[in-house]
Amino acid sequence: MAAPPNSYNSVVNLRLGSVPQGIQDKYVYEDLLDVHNAIEQLAFQGTRNSESSVISFPAGTSTIEILPEYGTILVNASLGDVTVILYPPSAGIGNSHNVKQIAGTYTTVVKCLTAPVDDDVDGISLDNLEAIPVISDGVSWYIHN
Repeated sequence: MAAPPNSYNSVVNLRLGSVPQGIQDKYVYEDLLDVHNAIEQLAFQGTRNSESSVISFPAGTSTIEILPEYGTILVNASLGDVTVILYPPSAGIGNSHNVKQIAGTYTTVVKCLTAPVDDDVDGISLDNLEAIPVISDGVSWYIHN
């Protein structure tokens, strides 16, 4: 069985197309594909969202519930404090989001109702033009660079 030139629909290029043509055992080749798919799922499950979507919420929105498909969340806190609520980390292992307060003198708090954010159960506060990237490990949310 010959290796395909590139992995199907993949954001990760593990060069499976470079698997030596001398591998005759189709099960070995299929195992290589399974490993590729597992690595892609673990490593890139959540990063696709942060690269693909920017969601902007208007002034006057006091509570924002983040969905797994959201990537970057832009918050306008010019009319009052805003609470950004992350979904349970177990719902998106490896998912990452960027939250930025783009306007306002009020505060934006990024929190999760079921787990701490960077070991803070009260959430992380942002002022005007501040931003944080967060990532889920399946148990908690953490600030990452």
